[in-house]
Amino acid sequence: MANLTQKELQYIQDTLSMMQQNEKCFMDCADRLSDTHLKTLCHQLAQSQKNAYQAIIKHLT
Repeated sequence: MANLTQKELQYIQDTLSMMQQNEKCFMDCADRLSDTHLKTLCHQLAQSQKNAYQAIIKHLT
């Protein structure tokens, strides 16, 4: 992998942090919802964020 600048590394860190926050937010929403369709959607969105996070981490290691 090419050497990354400090700014690029900070962007990646910020993006990963945001993805983790999004996952937590979607899970929290899913826990609070009673509508099964919305609950399912929030679980899917949380899983999507988790998968994307893991893909980036895998690519960086």
